[in-house]
Amino acid sequence: MKNIKYNILALLSILLGIAFVIVFSKRFGASKSSDIYFISMLIVTYMGYFVQAIWEAFPPYYVECKKSGSQDYKILYSILLNNTMAMSFLIIVIYFLITHFFNILDSEYKKFLDIFIFSLLFQNILFYNKGVLNLEQFYSIFYVVDIIINGILLVGIVVFEDLIMVAYLTLISMIVANIFQFIFILKAKINYSAVFYKPSLNLCEIYKNSIKLKLSSIIYSYKDIAIANIFTDTAGLYSLYSYANKIMGVILQIINAPVLNIFGTRATFWVSLKSFNEINIAVKNLLRHTIVLYVLSSLIAYFLIPFAINIIVKDAFRMEQISIIQNIFILLSLSGILILIMSPYGRVITALKRFNAIIVFSIIFALIVFLSEVLVGRNYIYFMFGYIFAYLVFMLLHLIVWHKVYKVNS
Repeated sequence: MKNIKYNILALLSILLGIAFVIVFSKRFGASKSSDIYFISMLIVTYMGYFVQAIWEAFPPYYVECKKSGSQDYKILYSILLNNTMAMSFLIIVIYFLITHFFNILDSEYKKFLDIFIFSLLFQNILFYNKGVLNLEQFYSIFYVVDIIINGILLVGIVVFEDLIMVAYLTLISMIVANIFQFIFILKAKINYSAVFYKPSLNLCEIYKNSIKLKLSSIIYSYKDIAIANIFTDTAGLYSLYSYANKIMGVILQIINAPVLNIFGTRATFWVSLKSFNEINIAVKNLLRHTIVLYVLSSLIAYFLIPFAINIIVKDAFRMEQISIIQNIFILLSLSGILILIMSPYGRVITALKRFNAIIVFSIIFALIVFLSEVLVGRNYIYFMFGYIFAYLVFMLLHLIVWHKVYKVNS
């Protein structure tokens, strides 16, 4: 119950995000404007991978610096922040050079993206500061900044009708969120330094392992390509999958994300102290609560799906389509349980710096998904069983590594 405020904050952030999407859809519909917005978001997201490959593996190193009693963790924060900003600016400059000399974008896309591209900088500062503030145990800020962004965007989309204003509003909302984060960075007594390198810090190892983490994320995300291939075989089926997946994602975000956030931070500190028994107890307690809540929430959602769809979109779906959404949802929910069980072990393995193992796990997972895609003959039901099996193997690999570490150190 003591963590309920984080669940409430997560719920509020999600509701504001959904409200923005609904108003945006009503404003622009399925048009070129909406395509420009969503494709621009996708472009910035993928560009962000290059920025995140600089710092993503930093938490264990940050905690080690902090636990050593030195002030190097403050220097490490500034170095990675400066490198994040430098890489973001470099990518933005490359974007403008390419689009200036090569006519690769439609004029309307370019007009929007020339503004929206700067969100790459502010978004990655946001992501990086979220990680640091979690380690400083300002857990609420993780959700408050999302509430600020979604709130500003929601108010803005109600007031303004121009798509270009959405680009400016995105930048403004992220800048406000960044400023809010920096206030708490200062409260944590982390002072900014204009430094890009310090020989005593193992920066090369951080960069190398960050690249490994990002590479494993890219390999893992092959599942999205496979799902698109299977579910786009029948007209409209991918949209039905998307609705089911969104419902499962919301349940996971509300129930699992807040407690996992806190656990991930504590696990990083426990690993640095070699308190493996504490980790084992904490994982069991976390799963005992989240699995029960997840199963109950999924069952309730399954039966409420027909009523919710009829209220929100009325006659937009036929009864057989609603049944398909329910069927896909229940299959996704089975994979969701496996994700739920795996996720705390994933945080521990990251804290243990087993980055090579993470890449191997992702390759095995992607390979099973690929084989499921090839062997099922475009049948999405059979594919989903293969998809669930891939997550089962993925989860078991995480558990095997953790229990091996725990056995050696207990």
